[in-house]
Amino acid sequence: MNKRKLAAGTGCTVLSAILAVVGFVFYMINANTAYFSSIGKSGVVIGTVIAAVVCDVCYLVSTKRSNPAWSDVLPIVSIVCLWVATLQFIASRIAGVASIMTFENNEQNMADLKSAIIGVVVLLVAAIVMMVGNFFDTRKDA
Repeated sequence: MNKRKLAAGTGCTVLSAILAVVGFVFYMINANTAYFSSIGKSGVVIGTVIAAVVCDVCYLVSTKRSNPAWSDVLPIVSIVCLWVATLQFIASRIAGVASIMTFENNEQNMADLKSAIIGVVVLLVAAIVMMVGNFFDTRKDA
């Protein structure tokens, strides 16, 4: 097995988990901003991001110890969870984004919008990195 491919698969999984946590932090920051605090926090976004990170960690642990057949589904579940979180994040903020960009464009609202955009982009990148990571192996052949 090519060690470079092994490092790339593991690295993408770790990077995806880190990006998911960063996206979650920006989601929580955005949920507490003056403009978006009235929307509240979405249990779907919170739950799916946490599930994605748990799947990434379980996948890394399971590939280091053995080769269980059920672990092959974990990266796919992680990707689906990240996409659901990203789409729910966008769906809950889209009306506010449109309102800020058209009628309520001031410095405070733009700052609140910035954390939403960063959170969405980071979650989107986490999903893409995990998708790319699936093309590489994370297991060591014994």
